[in-house]
Amino acid sequence: MPSVEQTDIITAAEDYVRHLFEEKIPSNVYTYHNWVHTCQVRDEAILLARQAGVKSEDLELLNLASLFHDVGFSVAYTGHEDHGIMIARAYLQSIDYPKERIHIIEGLINATRVDVKPKTQLEALLKDADTSSLGRPHFHIYTNSLRKELNGLQNAVLTKRDWALANLRFLDEHEYYSDVAKERYGQSKIDNKRLLGEELVLIDAKLEEKRLGASDTAEPNTIGTSKSAQTMFKTALRNHIDLSAIADNKANIMLSVNALIITFALPLLGKEIAANRVLLFPTILLLSVCVVSMIFATLATRPIPMKGYSSMESILAKKSNLFFFGNYYRMSFEEYEQG
Repeated sequence: MPSVEQTDIITAAEDYVRHLFEEKIPSNVYTYHNWVHTCQVRDEAILLARQAGVKSEDLELLNLASLFHDVGFSVAYTGHEDHGIMIARAYLQSIDYPKERIHIIEGLINATRVDVKPKTQLEALLKDADTSSLGRPHFHIYTNSLRKELNGLQNAVLTKRDWALANLRFLDEHEYYSDVAKERYGQSKIDNKRLLGEELVLIDAKLEEKRLGASDTAEPNTIGTSKSAQTMFKTALRNHIDLSAIADNKANIMLSVNALIITFALPLLGKEIAANRVLLFPTILLLSVCVVSMIFATLATRPIPMKGYSSMESILAKKSNLFFFGNYYRMSFEEYEQG
C-alpha cells in the first residue's frame, strides 16, 4: 500500500492535471485525448503493474507519468509529448520531487510516442496501457472518438472507409510489449481487428450499391425496393398504434375500476349510511371522484383534432411529421410525395 506522503503527492498531481484538462483540454473538443482517457490509462497502467508485481515506489512513478502523459495537448497537438515532459518537469520540481525520479518519469512519458519502443518494464507497461483501447470490448467507441477529434482539430475529414483502413494498418503494426498486456488485451485485439475487417467489407458493399444506384442501367431505388425505407414506415406505423393502445388501455383501466367501485361499493355503503349518517358526505365525495375520473378517462380516448394537411413551410421547418396520418390525410398524393 502507498504511504501517506506518496498518496498526497499523487492526489496533488491529479488535482493539478485535472484542472489543466478542464481549462485547456476540454472534452467537447478533445473527444479522445481528454481527462477520461487519462484516468483510463492510469487505471490500466496500475492494474498491469500490480499484475506484473511492480514495487510500490515504482507504482508512484507510473501513476505520475500516466497523469502527465497527455497534458502536452494544452500547448500543441503535434509533439505533445515534449510539452508534456516540460509541464511534468516544472510541476515536479516545484514540489521538490527527486531529480532522478523526475528523469524516470520523463522517460516514461517519452515512451508513449508511437515510434518509440520501450526500454524498461515501466515504459512497456505505460505504453501498453496507453494503447489498451485496441484490446478492449468497446474499441469502436474509442476509435470513433479519436476520428471525431482529428476531424475537428486537424481538419482531417476522414471518411469511415479511410478510418477503417488506417485502423487496420495500425493494428497490424501495433504490438503489446509486456506479458500481462498480451494476456489481458491480446484476444480482444484480434477480435477487434476481425470486426474492423467486417465493417470495411460492409462499407465497400454500401459504396458499390450507391455506385450502381447512380448508374442509368440500375433499378431505381424506391420504397418498394428499399428495405430501410419499408422498415422506417413499418416502425412509424407500429409506434403510432402502440401509443394509441397505451392511452386506450389506461382509460379502460380507469373506467373499469371506477365502474366496479360504483357498482359494488355504493350498494354496500347504502346500508351503512342508513345506520350512520356521518358516512353520507365521504360516500358522496367517493361517488363524485369516481364519476369525474370516468369522465376524464372517456375524454382521453377521444381523438385529437388534426388538420390533416401539412404545408411545405411546416415540413421544411421540421414542425410537421408526414409519418403520422393525422398530418397528411387531406393532402393530395402529389403534395405528400413532394413533402
